[in-house]
Amino acid sequence: MSENERIEAAEQALFQSWKHFQALRSVGFLLGETEGGGPSEWTGQPLEDLAALLDVLAQHGVDHANAGLEELQGIRRDRLKTA
Repeated sequence: MSENERIEAAEQALFQSWKHFQALRSVGFLLGETEGGGPSEWTGQPLEDLAALLDVLAQHGVDHANAGLEELQGIRRDRLKTA
């Protein structure tokens, strides 16, 4: 993979991580805007579904961020080898 391809892959991974972070912020905003009882009063399936959704979003964001970091570290290693 060329350096430009690695840079593009890193940028894409970090962009995807940012999108997942924005999704998590949106969920947080929606929870803050709920009328009536807040999440502390929820029980059962809706709360379990929400927890699962947040877990998936967070994990995907972490995966994308890690992929971007690995690409950037690979670029750095390649530059050090050629220096």
